[in-house]
Amino acid sequence: MTQNGSVDGFGNADYFGSLPALGVSPAKPVIGIVHTSGTGGYWLIGSDGGIFAFGNAGFVGSLPGVSVSNIVGAVPTSS
Repeated sequence: MTQNGSVDGFGNADYFGSLPALGVSPAKPVIGIVHTSGTGGYWLIGSDGGIFAFGNAGFVGSLPGVSVSNIVGAVPTSS
């Protein structure tokens, strides 16, 4: 994963898409990637709170425009 949201699958990691492949350029750098349970997808996390969902990762909202200034990481949780 790179700051522009480019993702590559390595080894047995699956590729579900990336921002450049969609023609999307994030407003702020992408700072993290979090896999879904079961590894059927992932979320890319922007430093401004932008969330980008790929594969079976559901989109439930993001934070740009909500006075979030600097996200520094993300941690997967189980539901």
